Amino acid sequence: MNSNVYIKSYSNGLKVQLSDSCSFNELVSEIEDKFAESKNFFKGSKIAVSFEGRALSFEEEKKIIKIMEQASEMTVLYVIGKDEETALNYAKVVDRGINIKTSSPDKTFGNLYVGTLRAGERYETDEGVVVLGDVEPGATLIAAGNIVVLGGIYGSVQIKNYENLENYFIAASDISCEKIKIGDFRYHSKEKGKWLIRPKMNPKIAYYNGNQIYLENISKETLTFLSGRMSK
Repeated sequence: MNSNVYIKSYSNGLKVQLSDSCSFNELVSEIEDKFAESKNFFKGSKIAVSFEGRALSFEEEKKIIKIMEQASEMTVLYVIGKDEETALNYAKVVDRGINIKTSSPDKTFGNLYVGTLRAGERYETDEGVVVLGDVEPGATLIAAGNIVVLGGIYGSVQIKNYENLENYFIAASDISCEKIKIGDFRYHSKEKGKWLIRPKMNPKIAYYNGNQIYLENISKETLTFLSGRMSK
């Protein structure tokens, strides 16, 4: 019997080849069986996945991811694909909050975005976000909470909150931005956003104070000032 689902593993994810000549229910059933059979291999993994061979709606994609995770006890962090209109590759984070502890035990930080946001890509969340990658020139990152980028910020970044602005910050390993906004306030950079290979990154933090945005090197003094203000 011919298979409707083929799975290929590579260094940092999976390619799932799907037939377009069977019903969606048949496809789902076979996906569940294949990932259940491979549970010992995938259990505990955190991976990226690409779906090929068949056009999927957003709801179908969500259902397949849920079945894969339940059957194999792995976690799908993001979906790799290509936009048919622009032909640009993208990495779409799976909409899932993460439990990053803060000083208040009843609060979590927000979402985890694994990968780099590239030119023409936009990611928006109604929480805070940690980005494991860069925000390249021409890319846009918008969050309702604090933003931490473990790479560099070279594109546009905005905190879309308009009250209690003293509680928010944007931090990154390197910042040479096109635009930074917190609420209605914008940091006006004297240089255009650059994406360079730098021998040494210079971690910086942007924050609101006195009706303007400051961008400073991350220092003990700055962190003490911000943490004291946010804990009030």
